[in-house]
Amino acid sequence: MMVFGGLIIAGIPGMLPVYLPAELSFLCFLFGTVLAMAGLGMLSFRAKKTGADRLIEPARPGYPLWFYIYGDGEVRILNSKREGESYLSCAELDSLIPDIKTYSLSDHKIRFVPEGCSHAVDLAVVEYTQLMDRHNKFQGLSDARRKIFAKLQRNPQEDSQEFGKASESIYPQLRSR
Repeated sequence: MMVFGGLIIAGIPGMLPVYLPAELSFLCFLFGTVLAMAGLGMLSFRAKKTGADRLIEPARPGYPLWFYIYGDGEVRILNSKREGESYLSCAELDSLIPDIKTYSLSDHKIRFVPEGCSHAVDLAVVEYTQLMDRHNKFQGLSDARRKIFAKLQRNPQEDSQEFGKASESIYPQLRSR
């Protein structure tokens, strides 16, 4: 509002159909410019405080942005750096996480990292678990697996062992290629 108000006040002498003295025109222009610059300064200060200024800067390859979500719901936007294959580090938080899922926001690559979570979040899995909780009252994926296997009369350990045996039989074929 201050920016628009300042621009309107600065433009008043040019929009009036009557002649104004040069001193009055200059004072309107000066006051409007100061008001607009104060508004832009406030916007810039708030953007730096929340990290939103990082969204304005051009994206750099290998430096994705973290949307770090605190437990109380506060979100900070932080710079990170690709340390190695599938690992990202953030100097401000002094943390290293495996990179799970990539999202794009304009030309920036972004990651959603909740506090206390040791990896970036895949939002499709989050939405899926919320739907399971809402419709079936599951508390998590492990709870859902237990209840589903109980309905199917199967043991999850047997299934994981069968999967392990199947993957062991496939890997030698893949290695020979």
